[in-house]
Amino acid sequence: MIRRIFRPIIAGLLVASSMPPWGWWPLGIIGLGLYGSTALQRRDKSFSTGLYFAAAWFLPSMAWMWFLTSPGYIIAVLIFSVMHGCASYVAAQLTTTTASHRTALVICHSLAEVLRLSFPFGGVPLATIAIGQTGGPLLGLAPLMGVIGISVATLYLALTHRRFRAICVVGFLVLLGNTWDNTHSIGRTLNLSIVQGGGEQGTHAIDTNPRDVFDVHMTATKTLQPNSQRDAVIWPENVISITNHGLFLDSPEYSEIVQQAKRLNVPFVVGITEDAGQNQFTNAQVVVEVDGTISGRYDKVRRVPFGEYMPMRSLLKSLGAPTDLVPRDARAGTSRGWLDFADTRASVAISWEIFFGGRVN
Repeated sequence: MIRRIFRPIIAGLLVASSMPPWGWWPLGIIGLGLYGSTALQRRDKSFSTGLYFAAAWFLPSMAWMWFLTSPGYIIAVLIFSVMHGCASYVAAQLTTTTASHRTALVICHSLAEVLRLSFPFGGVPLATIAIGQTGGPLLGLAPLMGVIGISVATLYLALTHRRFRAICVVGFLVLLGNTWDNTHSIGRTLNLSIVQGGGEQGTHAIDTNPRDVFDVHMTATKTLQPNSQRDAVIWPENVISITNHGLFLDSPEYSEIVQQAKRLNVPFVVGITEDAGQNQFTNAQVVVEVDGTISGRYDKVRRVPFGEYMPMRSLLKSLGAPTDLVPRDARAGTSRGWLDFADTRASVAISWEIFFGGRVN
């Protein structure tokens, strides 16, 4: 009895070990297989089996969230564990044979992973089955089937009783994905200077001086020398924080960026945050031309829940949660994910948005 209770927990820990920073991708498949065999034996306790499995999966693999937002971490782990518990329960209720139960587990847990891409809070696709396989051969499915396809294929390989057939089918798709390419070259090469200033990790914005980050990047930029082959200089997200101080165009940081653009004679593509009305700010990537004009702007559409905005702020505050860590909410953008600079159209995904392929497709 005790052994059966611990088996889904061990299975979940194995799946967690396939996630960053560990990246032991084979253990993800082994963990899913162990969970599947346990779920077949514990049909009468299907919900708790899926719940324990998912909790052991998400608690360690998403633990880094605690340092950013403890309420978000607890809520996310609870919701995701319940979702996979429900998937396990539904799979058990809909089937009568072992073979059909295995198939139902693949389908139901795949649907739970799909749901996580859009619910709750617009989607929180962290520690997904697909992320755990990015270090292995199943990554080759990405061009064909994306995150959903990798998750389904992993579950299929781990849970089906027809392993040889599964290996052949998935192997063929991986081979196809590695050889098929739906992109094409525009026949041009860009020469870009990408500045990453670095700095202390694990800090909160409310406890630090945003100018420190700007200064580090500006110091690195000043080491660049004019180069006729250079097309643009790129700074990362949120390096220029004007939040609580007005607009980027009115800031000293804007003037300093223009000076560097003139010195190097190339446009700068920089990440900014600035005021956007009462109790709101916006997170954007803008193009600053040599003459100081802002020729392009993309405002982040996919905001980080509990990081850039606080869902259920009033409720959490009444429960004593540290909602002051996110004192203002980011205003979501509405535009498509690209910027035009240096006679080129480039896709833009600002941090969190990289989890959502549809933002740049």
